[in-house]
Amino acid sequence: MTNYTYQTKGGTLPLTALTYVERQVDKDLLQFAVEHESNRVCSILAPRQMGKSSLMARTAKHLSDHGLISVQINLQGLGGVSSEESLWYSLLEDICKQVDEAIKPNLEVDFTSSLDQTWNAKPDKSAAKRFDSFLSEEILPNIQGKKLIIFLDEIQSLIKWELQESFIGYIKAISDKSNQPILRKLNFVLLGVAKPSEFVSSKYVTLNVGEQLEIGYLTGDCQPLQHGLKRITNQPEAVIKIILDWTGGQPFLTQLICSLVAAQEPVNPSLNWENQIRQLVQERIISNWRKPHLQSHLQDIENYLIETTEQEKPEKLAALNHYRTILEQGKIAWDETDNSQWNLLISGLVTKGFTQAGSYLQVANPIYRQVFNQDWLVSVKTRLQQEAGVREKRGGENSQQTRRRGDAETRRMEIPSHISLTPEADKSIDKDFTQAVTQFEPPVYPQKTMTNTNRAAVIANIIAKRRPLAQKILTLEQNLDSLAHALLAIDQHRHDLQGQLQEPQIRERISAIDFSPLRHQISHKQTQLQKLRHRFSRDTLNIGVVGLMGQGKSTLLQSISELTDEEIPALRGGACTAVRSTICHQPGTTYAEVTVHSEESFLQEVITPYYQELGLGTPPSNLNEFSQPLPSFREADATKRSMYEHLQRDYHQNLPQYQYLLLPGIPRQLRQVPKEQIHKYVSQRRNSSGELTSFHHLAVRSVKIFCPFKNPEVGKIALVDVPGLGDTRLGDEELILETLGQEVDLILFVRRPDPLRYGWEKRDTDLYQTAATALPNLKNRSFMILNQVQGVEGNQEGCQKHQATIQEKHIEVVQCQIADCADSQQANQVLNSVLDYLANQITTLDQQQAIAYQNQLQQLQQVISRELDKASQAWIATPTLSNLNEQGKFLTHFNRFWTKITRGLEELLDDLDSAQTLATADIFEQQVEQVIKNCKDNTGLPTEELIIERRFEEGDWQTVYAKYLHEIRNHLTQHFHSMDTGLKQCVEEAKSQVTQVLVEQGNLKNLTGVRGPEFLSQMAQIIPEHLAKLQRAFDNLSNFEMSYKANFHYRIRPQLNNLNPDKTNLRLSSSPTTENKEIKAQEIFTCLETLQGEAVFKCQHALEDLYCEPRQAIFAEVEEFVDQVLRAKEMRDQWQIFLFQEKAKIWPSEFGNNPQTNDQQKWQQLVEQAKAANQLGAVI
Repeated sequence: MTNYTYQTKGGTLPLTALTYVERQVDKDLLQFAVEHESNRVCSILAPRQMGKSSLMARTAKHLSDHGLISVQINLQGLGGVSSEESLWYSLLEDICKQVDEAIKPNLEVDFTSSLDQTWNAKPDKSAAKRFDSFLSEEILPNIQGKKLIIFLDEIQSLIKWELQESFIGYIKAISDKSNQPILRKLNFVLLGVAKPSEFVSSKYVTLNVGEQLEIGYLTGDCQPLQHGLKRITNQPEAVIKIILDWTGGQPFLTQLICSLVAAQEPVNPSLNWENQIRQLVQERIISNWRKPHLQSHLQDIENYLIETTEQEKPEKLAALNHYRTILEQGKIAWDETDNSQWNLLISGLVTKGFTQAGSYLQVANPIYRQVFNQDWLVSVKTRLQQEAGVREKRGGENSQQTRRRGDAETRRMEIPSHISLTPEADKSIDKDFTQAVTQFEPPVYPQKTMTNTNRAAVIANIIAKRRPLAQKILTLEQNLDSLAHALLAIDQHRHDLQGQLQEPQIRERISAIDFSPLRHQISHKQTQLQKLRHRFSRDTLNIGVVGLMGQGKSTLLQSISELTDEEIPALRGGACTAVRSTICHQPGTTYAEVTVHSEESFLQEVITPYYQELGLGTPPSNLNEFSQPLPSFREADATKRSMYEHLQRDYHQNLPQYQYLLLPGIPRQLRQVPKEQIHKYVSQRRNSSGELTSFHHLAVRSVKIFCPFKNPEVGKIALVDVPGLGDTRLGDEELILETLGQEVDLILFVRRPDPLRYGWEKRDTDLYQTAATALPNLKNRSFMILNQVQGVEGNQEGCQKHQATIQEKHIEVVQCQIADCADSQQANQVLNSVLDYLANQITTLDQQQAIAYQNQLQQLQQVISRELDKASQAWIATPTLSNLNEQGKFLTHFNRFWTKITRGLEELLDDLDSAQTLATADIFEQQVEQVIKNCKDNTGLPTEELIIERRFEEGDWQTVYAKYLHEIRNHLTQHFHSMDTGLKQCVEEAKSQVTQVLVEQGNLKNLTGVRGPEFLSQMAQIIPEHLAKLQRAFDNLSNFEMSYKANFHYRIRPQLNNLNPDKTNLRLSSSPTTENKEIKAQEIFTCLETLQGEAVFKCQHALEDLYCEPRQAIFAEVEEFVDQVLRAKEMRDQWQIFLFQEKAKIWPSEFGNNPQTNDQQKWQQLVEQAKAANQLGAVI
């Protein structure tokens, strides 16, 4: 047992490791490599430390045992690949070496030696084609019929090198060559940490070929892991199960905890292992997760999510928002088209689960849930947002007219900071917004009557133009999130300061600061923007069909679409359509996508409102509780009694009929429902006694029906059918608000006037007001259709009366039309007029709505800005003796700092400029001497035998000589590139000297723990952006580099001219056709040797003349740094501002023990961060 070692250092498990646990992917990958001939590519994309490299090594070993040849290439090991040429050549070189090694005992072939000649023989072909040719023409035919499996690990390196496009092209090309028998012996296995979306070419070609294998987590008894535990327990199976419960089967964490457990002393057999392991996990991992003993595993997860480019930041923030939802709800539905969800999955933080309803994401294990909790989430999001810096003020320069209007609106919007917002206040804000957006009157355009084809194209173009707006709104939501977190940080610090402040005036002002009302407003704005973004993200323009029960909505929808009573029933005798349905125009077969409630959403959205409205007590928390007898209801109110009967007779009594559809988890989409079964999920049908005879609809959340419309040229249009109001179901008004707010661009109100008692009623105006609450600017986004019924119940006179009096009731719509909803021709005429209006006006309406939101946000920004100014001034108090003493003490320390740092940096410049410091020249001289020695020892000269062989390949001696000259010149150049090591050492030595002055004489050691060149980089990050000149000086020196290519290449290159066939002065003698080949080979060798030696000699002398160059360049760079930090205008002031901010760290004994000073600094930092976050940007 003493040699039994768990893998806790990361990396690939040795082939001899006893702790390797096989998973299903081991079998799947081996089967693919051995058996597949038509499918030549397999990919495994997974987070780090999931065992990909170990899987590769084990599979390669098994393949070797089966007599197959495998090649393992870690792309990171190729170094700095900078071009397609270097990528494909480096890959091929590694393949040749490993294949040569695998077949050397049996075959007399040497692919490595022939590579250069073959590669250079086809310079007109692309690198990928040369790679392909060498594999298929040289290697595969000459390995005795064996299969070749090429493993490429760390394929995300291709993205870093920006070479994924070339790679995608090659992989897809070999996958398409199914008719080439030779390629049946070739398989590729791709492994790495990347999202599929990152492997998309500029032509939107994706890497979607071959098999994609899931690596999976450790499951089962993990027998190989048990052996190391037998020393301390006789129940290793039980201990492994507890460990897997903690790790979720994550390989590295499982090995780590096994190691921690196995390191325990032999323990009492009766010990409670659950408690023991819980304590180990808490103390050794969760409480110390940033310690190095975890080999950066948990830090890597965090870094993946926060170390990002500006371009990636919105996706990473969206990923963190998804993670917040997962923490709150337990899981979210998996959407493989959502890049932000892929970010979460690739980070390793979450894992994918599967149910009959579909896939979902959940936290991978309890350790991650405790480490990456809500507190971590807030801090990381705040950090990610702060790192973005002060955003560009987009949309901040408005016209004077807009400013005046904004100022007036802002004055109306001011909210005393001590007053919190109530639901009534929310409604007031919504009302203000509705009024604001309705104030915009659309420009009066001549209404264009378009052809069907032209209109469809216009609508498609409108939808495409909406998508950039949706992306801008997403960025705005994320900026609001940053602002809310910044304000929360101030509120939290204010709470922490209570009772600690000594100055009464400061304490009073700080206590009065409260950003919670404004944070509430921000949350409200985020909700509004989310709805707007959802609308702009849709791939259809949606028309909502709204009306009271039995007014003819379903009849109108039937007349427009190809649907019948079987799908959307329009029957007499009560409400027929029972659920929200979206009907999309799509040629072809009619079908539906049905989303049913989960157990949780059904109880929360459907049943709980009844319990709350009727006062039935605590709502049921599960279906079993709901199945018990309902609480009694004895109120006399007729409406509420009807509601109770509806709850009892429909939902409760019939629960067994539909309960099987309500599964735990999240709402799920059923399999595609054919046309003949749609009615089961949409309609509610009753017998003569009023009892339900259909039940599926009770479990349905929404339905989306795809069918051809009778007018096939309507374009990307969808009709949203909202169930009619008028029965006693709860939630109808909420359903209308939700549907119209998110799903609808324009409303069709349907009203069927009574033939005898006609006139607008209160319920008509109530319905209009309900819709206006959800869809601002309703008067410009709605039509009224008066349903004219023919025959004995004709209501023509009632329709005309309603049309004439609609404005008297303040029901404002674009147009009020009379039409027979049962007449297909009339219904489609109505639709045509609505579509023409949409095509002409929707872009203007969208812009009006976006501008209204933007103005509201600008008003909110102004209010927040004033409150932040108050917060910034809150700490200013009447000067006291202690304040004046502290200020004087700081100036004394600063003057001493300035004197020391000025003297230290000036003396360093003198040293660098004089002969006293020869270390730099010595370093460079030693490097040059080593390079020259390498050039002399490793000449790259061919033997005479090789020259003769090359003659037969090339055909003549002149070509052989010319090519060898090129090769030797290139060989020498590679030697000189190794000078980069010495140059880097020289530069880093100078940077370290500057750091030493700043740390020792400037006393800046406590600002950061790093030293050497990294200190300068850290200083550039620590110095705030408003001290731009000081920050830039550190940034410039930190980024200063020297290299052979940049500083010396152009001077050394002329010394190699004699190795250029076109410039050399040493020519071959003319050769008679009968000349002895050994003599000619000797002549070529002598010429090459002479020219190579001459070139080395010239380069040596040229470099000796440049020994002082690095010291001079470094001196110039350091002198410029000193100019920038000491001698430039205003630099003393910038240093003073910076050091005052950091005085507690620099001089802790004088200033570090003053809690109020530290608290004041933190307060001002938080306020400045909030001011930066208050630059939100614009929607349009």
